[in-house]
Amino acid sequence: MHTCKTSARRKALKPITPSNQSLTAESYARLRDRVLQNPVAQDELARAVSSLPSGQLSLSTAWNAFGSKPLFSNMALTTAGLYTQAWSAGLFPSMEEFLSPEWKMSYLPLQKRGWRADACFHYNRLTVDELRRKLKRARYPSVSVSRLYAMRSAARWLDQRSKGAGAAEFKIGIDLGRCADVKALRQEIAPLCATLGIGWGQTTVFHGLVDAGFEVIKPDIHTTRTLAYFNALTKSEAACHKTRNYLASPNGPANVVHAARELAAKVTALPSSNGKIHREVDIVLLYASAHDVMLSF
Repeated sequence: MHTCKTSARRKALKPITPSNQSLTAESYARLRDRVLQNPVAQDELARAVSSLPSGQLSLSTAWNAFGSKPLFSNMALTTAGLYTQAWSAGLFPSMEEFLSPEWKMSYLPLQKRGWRADACFHYNRLTVDELRRKLKRARYPSVSVSRLYAMRSAARWLDQRSKGAGAAEFKIGIDLGRCADVKALRQEIAPLCATLGIGWGQTTVFHGLVDAGFEVIKPDIHTTRTLAYFNALTKSEAACHKTRNYLASPNGPANVVHAARELAAKVTALPSSNGKIHREVDIVLLYASAHDVMLSF
C-alpha cells in the first residue's frame, strides 16, 4: 500500500457585491443572450443538454451521471474540462473495474492531515500509479486517491442499489416533488450524502443528480455568485463576499439549488435546450460568473 501527500489549489475569486437587480424572466433572457455570445458557453450548453439521459434511468446511465463527479469537486473549470474529456475517452476505471479487488481502498484519518491527503488512504499503489501514468501519457491531469475513493464509493452504492432490480427498473431514490423549500431539499439528499460518504458533500451529490436528469443545478461557486449578485439567495451579500464559506454552511448548497429551481419555474427554455430548463439555467448561471458577464448588468 502506498501513501503520499496531495493538496487542492483554490483560485482567488474576484470581489463582488450584490447589484440592485433581480432575476426576472426578462433579465434572465438578457443574461442568457449575453452568456451565449461566447462559443465556449454555447458548446457547453449543447453538450450538457445532449448528455442528459432520456427515458427510464438505467444502471449504466446512473454510473455515467455519478461516477465522475468527485473529479469536479473544488476544481477549476479548465481542469474540470480536461477531466470531462478523460472520462469520455474511457481513461478512468469502469464501474465493474472499481468493484474489483485491485481497487480495494480504505480510509484511515490522520491527525494534522486533511481528508483529501493520499496519506489518509490505504490502496493498491500499482493500480493507482498505472492510472496516473495513463492520464499523463494522454496529457491529462493526475488524480488524487481521495477522488478515486469517492468514485469507487459511487460504484459500490450503485451496485448495491441495483441488486434485485432489473436494469430498466433502476431508481436513485430521490423525490424532488416533495421539496418545496430549502429544508426539504437538504433533507431529501441527506441520506444519499451519508451513504456515499467521504468526498460526497451536498454540492457533489447535486451535481450527480443534475446529470441523472433531476430538476436541480450544481451549486458551485459560480452559480452561487451569479444568484447572489442578483439578490436571489438568503444572505446574498455573504454569498458574494465569502462564496466558499457560504457553500460550506449547512443550508448553502440547498439555498442555491432552491433559488435556481424557482428561477427555472418562471422562465422559458431556448428551443435548442429541448425543454431542459434546469440544465440551461445551470449553464447560464455558471458562465455568467465564470466569464464575468453578470458584471455588465
